[in-house]
Amino acid sequence: MVTLPSARDFLHGFGTDHYKAATLAVLGAEGELRYGGGPDRTTPANDKYWARIAAQVVDQRQETLRLETKRWVTTGLVYVQLFAPITDRRGQPRLDAIAELVKNAFWTHQNEEIEFTNAWINDNVAAEPQWIRANVISNFAYRQFI
Repeated sequence: MVTLPSARDFLHGFGTDHYKAATLAVLGAEGELRYGGGPDRTTPANDKYWARIAAQVVDQRQETLRLETKRWVTTGLVYVQLFAPITDRRGQPRLDAIAELVKNAFWTHQNEEIEFTNAWINDNVAAEPQWIRANVISNFAYRQFI
C-alpha cells in the first residue's frame, strides 16, 4: 500500500537514481544531492553540480464511496532542482543535458503504484550568484486504500 512516507521515499529514490545516472552520463561523475527536509542542509562547494529533490502534495480526494474499502487519490508535484557552477564555461549545456535526461526518466517511467505525468523543464529560474539553475518538475499521483 502506498502512503505518504512510502511515496516520499519512492520519489526521493527515483530522483536520486536518475539524477546520478544523468550526471554520470554527462559529467562522468555523480553529482551531489540534498533533500527537502533531509539531514544535510549545507550547500555544496561552488565547483560542484548538485540537486535538491522535494515533493509537494497538492490534493487528496476520496475516489470511491464503497463502505468496505475507500480509495483515496493523492496528487502532487515532484521537483528536481538542478544546480551547475557558474564558473564552468560548459555549465549551461551540461545542465541542459542533465535536465533532459531526468525529464525523460519521468516521461518513460511505468509503475502501478505511482504515476508521473506532464514532466517539464523550467530553466527560467531566478539567477543565483554561484549557480546556474533549472528545475525538472513532474506531476505525480498515487492511490491509497483504507
